[in-house]
Amino acid sequence: MVWTVAAPNSAAVDAGAGTALLRMNDLALQNFHSIPNAFQVLRPPVPGTVSFELKWQAGPKQFTISDAQARGYAGEFKEATAQLSWSSKQQDFQFVSDPMETSTTQFALIGHERNGINAAPPAAAGVRITDSGFDPVDARVAVGGTVTWTNDGLSVHTVKEAAGAGLGLNSGGLGRGQSYQFTFTKAGTFFYTSEADCLNGHASPGFNCTYATVTVS
Repeated sequence: MVWTVAAPNSAAVDAGAGTALLRMNDLALQNFHSIPNAFQVLRPPVPGTVSFELKWQAGPKQFTISDAQARGYAGEFKEATAQLSWSSKQQDFQFVSDPMETSTTQFALIGHERNGINAAPPAAAGVRITDSGFDPVDARVAVGGTVTWTNDGLSVHTVKEAAGAGLGLNSGGLGRGQSYQFTFTKAGTFFYTSEADCLNGHASPGFNCTYATVTVS
């Protein structure tokens, strides 16, 4: 989870000069004391404010990123220095950082990027069958893609679609080291489990009988 707040009219970027500035004054926040408390709120937060100024200055080293699969992602960046000063207030407590000029940079960059589309699902995927269940429990392939299940367990396991799926997904018994392949020709999310472990009255100790899935898109 990431917390964000609106920052209107607080940023300025000059791409030609390779500079950027982010400044906030007296931004109202809640101090939750710790990350776990921010999720569970076992201890009431304390209202406060923060102010900060963050500057970037591009250096001479630059690089370009392009998507090898030609899906539209691209970016041009320069390594930069970044300097920060900040302060905070709450009730009777106040903190002021050292001057901005004393801060040092671990890593920073400045540039612009172009978004593309999500990466395409793979044409093939593999699923291990162990004596405790399927790994991974959710495989993903493209329409027309093939999933291969391999039994890495000591017991006999199977791959059997959930009732009503209508795919014909049924491996029969697979001994240790044996594999089964199935090609998915339509999109959707399809559920399956091991008939030998989980169906028809079977309940193998330690085997996760929650339905695994194959997502086809």
